[in-house]
Amino acid sequence: MMVRGGRNVLRHHQRYLGESRRGLAVFEVLWDADEQPVDFVVVGLNDSFAGLFGTNVQDVMRTRISESMPELFRDWHAVLVETAQTNGEQEMETWHPGLEAWLKISFYSPAPNLVGLVLEDVTPWIETAAALAESQIQLRENENFLQTILDNAPVSIWVTDPHGNRIMVNKRYMEDTGIGTPHPSVTPEEMEMCRLTDMKTLMSDTPQEYEEQLTFRDGKKHTLRTIKSVLRKDNGEIIGVLGIGVDITALKQAEQELWKRTYIDPLTGLYNRRYLEEEMRRLDQGGKLPISVVIADLDGLKLINDAFGHQEGDRLLCAMADVFRRASRPSDILARWAGDEFVVLLPETSYDEAKHYINRVGYLCEGLTGNPIPLIASLGAATRLDRRQTMSEVFAEAEKRMYKRKTLSAKDTRAAFALSLKRILLERSDETEAHMANLQILGQVLGEAIGLDNSHLYKLQLLAVYHDIGLVRIPESLLRKRGNLTPEEVEILKTHTETGYRIASIVPDFQQAADAILAHHECWDGSGYPKGLQGAEIPITARIHAITDRFDTLLFGRPNSPAVSLTSALRELKVGAGTLYDPELVDQFVRRVRTTDVLDFLQSSNPAVDRGLSRSYS
Repeated sequence: MMVRGGRNVLRHHQRYLGESRRGLAVFEVLWDADEQPVDFVVVGLNDSFAGLFGTNVQDVMRTRISESMPELFRDWHAVLVETAQTNGEQEMETWHPGLEAWLKISFYSPAPNLVGLVLEDVTPWIETAAALAESQIQLRENENFLQTILDNAPVSIWVTDPHGNRIMVNKRYMEDTGIGTPHPSVTPEEMEMCRLTDMKTLMSDTPQEYEEQLTFRDGKKHTLRTIKSVLRKDNGEIIGVLGIGVDITALKQAEQELWKRTYIDPLTGLYNRRYLEEEMRRLDQGGKLPISVVIADLDGLKLINDAFGHQEGDRLLCAMADVFRRASRPSDILARWAGDEFVVLLPETSYDEAKHYINRVGYLCEGLTGNPIPLIASLGAATRLDRRQTMSEVFAEAEKRMYKRKTLSAKDTRAAFALSLKRILLERSDETEAHMANLQILGQVLGEAIGLDNSHLYKLQLLAVYHDIGLVRIPESLLRKRGNLTPEEVEILKTHTETGYRIASIVPDFQQAADAILAHHECWDGSGYPKGLQGAEIPITARIHAITDRFDTLLFGRPNSPAVSLTSALRELKVGAGTLYDPELVDQFVRRVRTTDVLDFLQSSNPAVDRGLSRSYS
């Protein structure tokens, strides 16, 4: 523990400590090994300060305040530490419950390692103001003097007659609310609420505390914490009500913000898991039955995040939250439980009604448009009918039913995702249904010619449709750009193979084609991308695709490259054999094209020229 200098400054304060009528104290800072203030030693104190804390100067000098004045150390520790660290100044006014007094406190650092406090008990002043207010009602001759005092008060002060009419207001109250002027900002409804609390105070023998909402002249709602007490004459006759108000709007806003951070999911605006767990514990103690729990798991969130980015995934979560809001009653409790899971508590709801609720959510999901993939959620419900059942048990049952439904609908869900990805690909790129169909036909012919098994032939069918699925992540402005691309744009475009691989890896129906999707731009001589594979390192399905894709493009053309003859198309494949393409596969392909009727089954795959798309990237 260490102390540091400041003795000369302390000697300079000794005379002031003795002469001042305010409570004054100077503390020396104790620092730990990490240079952090841990305690404060009393090195200067006047009788006024000691008296406020029920002690005397001799008893506390050279003591640690954590021991001699623990209440001070506890209540003002943070401000003392900040003042010691910054050598700054702070001022605050506060009600001190332990002292039962209003205090005005100034913190300052007269020198490094010293912290000074100036305390002023303003309670007598407020009591004096109240007494003067009563005197004004009784004796009008003191009006000007009293108003001067009241107008300098840092709080709102007013007096009513026995009927709740304000007959005196101070400057602060008038400036804030306009009460006492021809154009008050306070609404009639707000004034009526104030009169009701005035009447309630008149019926009580003790001061009453309220929080009242008033519209200030800044046009905003403010919260006043008011203390109201009955004013009486010496003979007991009621004069009216004395009110003192402190604007606690900032404090209430801070409390509300803290509550939101604690219990509200920041993305969706629904309650979070902590709130729901506390609500379930509360319901275990009571609440009307039946109560149903609905658990929902949003399908496809990882796919959206990987394919379109987390921003799009967040949009999907918010869309799901909006569906629940539209499907629910004001009394229902909606929460985001985890990443892609939502929970809804349905008070006084039977199991059949909960199933209707699930159907309503499903209909709303089906009606949504504008999302890259359909909004699909697996939902399960369970109902508490017996108080011996805990909410955790009901939750577990709903979760089990949700996972069962997820398993049963998995095939349909995957099919919906696959169709959506295909639709997006057709919309965003120059892919066509005809091109995909041609690649499936040509891939089947070449695959059978070299003796591929059914598993590889199925991969070829997938590759024909989804080889460019990674384009869904490429900016549409780049895909539709006319003319040559910059080197930077080319590099962006090349990322579609890796994006396609990630998408295929998380969609069960595409997983077996993931490696081929990644490699479909590799070249036989190793000059391709993204890994620079060469020869047999390239999956056989990707090697076949490279040939069939180029052949279809040459034969039918694209918006910026005209179609060529069959002879020219086959000649180009032969030229690329050994560099771009597997030479043995090229020979097999040329032989099949020349000796079979495969061309009769192909259709024009050239997209409409007016679509304005850039070159083909498949």
